[in-house]
Amino acid sequence: GMEAATVRRRDQGRTGSARTLQPLAPADELINLIYRGPLEASPWRSFLKALRDRTDCDYAAITVRPARAGAAPIFLPSAKVDLDGAAGRSIAADSARLAHLDPLARALAKPGDVFTLDEVVEWDTYVETEFYDKVIRPYGVRHQLGMFFSEPSGWKCNVGLMNQKGRPAFGEAEKLFFLSFLPHLQTALELYARMKRGESEKRIFEETLDRQTIGAFILDGSGKVIDINSVGRTLLKGGAGLSVAGGRLSLSRSDETARLNQLIRQAVEHREKRSAEAFVDAISATAPDGGALGVLVRSAAAVDRFESDVSPQVIVYVGDSAQQHMAPERFVARLFGLTPTEALLATLLANGLTLTEAAEKLEVTENTVRSYAKKIFAKVGVNRQTELVRLILTSVAHLA
Repeated sequence: GMEAATVRRRDQGRTGSARTLQPLAPADELINLIYRGPLEASPWRSFLKALRDRTDCDYAAITVRPARAGAAPIFLPSAKVDLDGAAGRSIAADSARLAHLDPLARALAKPGDVFTLDEVVEWDTYVETEFYDKVIRPYGVRHQLGMFFSEPSGWKCNVGLMNQKGRPAFGEAEKLFFLSFLPHLQTALELYARMKRGESEKRIFEETLDRQTIGAFILDGSGKVIDINSVGRTLLKGGAGLSVAGGRLSLSRSDETARLNQLIRQAVEHREKRSAEAFVDAISATAPDGGALGVLVRSAAAVDRFESDVSPQVIVYVGDSAQQHMAPERFVARLFGLTPTEALLATLLANGLTLTEAAEKLEVTENTVRSYAKKIFAKVGVNRQTELVRLILTSVAHLA
């Protein structure tokens, strides 16, 4: 009997527990907009407008402080009046310049801090400050509420509401409302910080490749172009015989385009096999001016299994023989211990000039150039001009 009663109680407990589960309510639109914020050109613009409408306030704003020393805060306002033009630029500039004088912002020190202005400073004292005079007074603001949030890498934000004189003050209801979406703001800010870090890293690597005057075209699994570096964009505009039609790379000759497409397909197929080694092949293409383009096709490294056909899968590198990036001779001099004249000669030789051509360029005799060349060889530890050229071309001087 006792055993049966125990089973009944256990079953009842399970049944009772099941009855407490309810379907999740539809997500609040504000939360959707919080997570959309990092994708907007002006971050959290839609969220701020919806927040202002929901709370029926005159102004809503987010102040973003990037995670780097000395970085000026970025003030992002939303108002009932139009702040997109000069007025918006003025309030954003004044707010950023005088942010360190804002008593409410200074009081918001740790994530989840949420205060009204009147809780942190006496109004009579506040109206005597430069911050009030330059930032607040022109817009007739009397009531303010702010909340602080941050993310692990150091980005910090304040989100706040403002009402003009004659409008309601903010209180506990608004504080609790803010705290209800605090975790979502923190997560969205972390996503935003990661996106910005990734964009910065991408720009740095692009700039390194640009210094080598190599065009880079990133393709997806169908062979369509999804990104191009600045040198690649220059090649497309410069009449080098390279174009993008229907999202696909084309060369000036149809047979060369067909060969390029074949290499791209091979690169995609090779990548699908998850081979440890990349697919790499190259062709020479004809430029309209009679020059040549060097085109190298390489399969992109497989990052992980969470990718799709629109993920980067192939890189096409294009070098134009007409494009030259001279290594600055002052850096060649520093790297190899050369005099300015020796460094200039070494740079000319590295960029394809013969000794005769270099002599004409420098307006000296060929014997003088040969004498300088021997001194350069001795200083850098090479025996032939080809070795000198290789040494300079593989140095970091080209990244200057």
